[in-house]
Amino acid sequence: MIKANAIGIPVLAIIQGLVATLGYWIFGVDDFGLWGFLTGVFSLVPIVGTGVIWGCPLTAYLYAIDKTGNATGLLIYSAVLTTHIDYVARLTLLKKFMDVHPLITALGIIAGLGLFGFWGVIFGPLLVSYFIIWLRYI
Repeated sequence: MIKANAIGIPVLAIIQGLVATLGYWIFGVDDFGLWGFLTGVFSLVPIVGTGVIWGCPLTAYLYAIDKTGNATGLLIYSAVLTTHIDYVARLTLLKKFMDVHPLITALGIIAGLGLFGFWGVIFGPLLVSYFIIWLRYI
């Protein structure tokens, strides 16, 4: 369980950041490497995640400078590929390391960030998993 969360979650962030970086490069975003890195970091945040990066700042900026084709392309690419690559990678990677349900990871990250700050990304899902194991033995 520790291996699945300690290795799996950062690997998911890296994968999502790389996919986003590719999209930013394709659609002509300046400093695509920096924006890809920020997307990878924000992919750890539950619910809003990567949309905080590609949604408002990047697509809105591209629309504002009259690059509507690039903005629309980035919006579609990010909404379809960048957002959903997380689900595909999460299911395959976390299932590979250990049979961890994605809901456990999501709830654990939400609870863990409030309790432990940044380290809650790793320790939150562990606590939720241990709690479920504890409930099974009661």
